[in-house]
Amino acid sequence: MALIKVAKYLAVFALVSGVHSEITVTQNHQEVTVKEGDGVELICSTKTEALGCSFRTPKDKTYNIFKGASYDAGRILQNELTPNDCSIKINNIEEIDNGEWECSVTAKAESGEYEVGTGKVQVIVAVPPAEVHLETEGQRVTGPIAMNLDEEQQLFIECVASGARPAPEFNWYIADTRLNANIQQ
Repeated sequence: MALIKVAKYLAVFALVSGVHSEITVTQNHQEVTVKEGDGVELICSTKTEALGCSFRTPKDKTYNIFKGASYDAGRILQNELTPNDCSIKINNIEEIDNGEWECSVTAKAESGEYEVGTGKVQVIVAVPPAEVHLETEGQRVTGPIAMNLDEEQQLFIECVASGARPAPEFNWYIADTRLNANIQQ
């Protein structure tokens, strides 16, 4: 409980005292893709000791991070690494975790003043496509595609995957040869 008060005090003190500069925060990820149910570690680091820190979720919920912190029945835990790190482990990723997570780290500068730096990590909760099908000339392909092409004829075939996150990548092959020409996303 005392650690919560210290972390809140440092954050409020830094804001009220007129922080003159901002510390540099580096993240272990700029963007990370995770399947629902898996876990991920979010780390924000500074060059000096992190005296207080917090993480703000994509849904605008703030978690103050201190030694032993545990939220959402242990789903979000403080992850102790080095004194310069503000780190959490998110267990059992859920849809609500999709989006931008922001960390705020308070540290003491060489000047003796408290400074706050922020970092951002884009968490993408992967969602498989709801449906995948082929289309040609705007019509869904329901069976084999008959092709009798020469150098003068073309046939455009689209692979459609709806409802997926992130957007899928499509690669086309003839036998073991990957096609590189005329492929559009």
